Amino acid sequence: MYAPLFEAIRSFFAQAQWRGESVLTVFAGPDRAHEEAQRIMARKLGKPIKEVSDRAMWTPFMSVWFGSPKLDQAKYNPHRLVFSKNFETGTALVARYPRPVTADVQVDLWCGSAGGHNMAQAIEAQVELRFFPEHIALPVDWSDGRWYKKPYWLSEHARYFGRTRLVLYTDGWADNSDLEAGEGAKEVRRTWSGRLEAFIPHRAEEARLVSRVEVDICDYNATVLDSLTVAEE
Repeated sequence: MYAPLFEAIRSFFAQAQWRGESVLTVFAGPDRAHEEAQRIMARKLGKPIKEVSDRAMWTPFMSVWFGSPKLDQAKYNPHRLVFSKNFETGTALVARYPRPVTADVQVDLWCGSAGGHNMAQAIEAQVELRFFPEHIALPVDWSDGRWYKKPYWLSEHARYFGRTRLVLYTDGWADNSDLEAGEGAKEVRRTWSGRLEAFIPHRAEEARLVSRVEVDICDYNATVLDSLTVAEE
């Protein structure tokens, strides 16, 4: 269910360029970032993974990691959305208001050892200059057909959500380079941290339309007291 959100963020960071080419950006934590980048490169080059892993990794590349999304209580809304009405059958297609969530995001920028600092500074600047001042709204397309095929298999009801946006907040970059002395060339690595705020669609359901009738309320002496509108499901 979270794939459209995560892809929106991966695509945002993948817009950064180095020497006229987009920076390879993969889904992975720091512990398996190189392995995932090698797998993606092998697929792009049409080569066996062993052949790619035996050589030095292409740099720069970025790896994106997400924490588990949590409910954002401050934005919770108990109401329902109405997508369509059918007056012939007396039904409507409705869904609970989308679930507000927030999640931590970490992006590691791997720049190798040769000229890594210049590479890192150029890419960091491209990312940070897009925030105004500390957040950016990114498009999310729930109707994209790829989310309803393997390996995602989102529930079809999410299509009703259409195109939305998520908000990405930045806490900036930190230097997480390998600083150990006496163990070869220094690996330049920068880490971006932030969080996302977004809404997750609930399953749509069929509900009965409410009809209204006018009735008169009388007392025991048959005197009309008032005219009220009564809701009948």
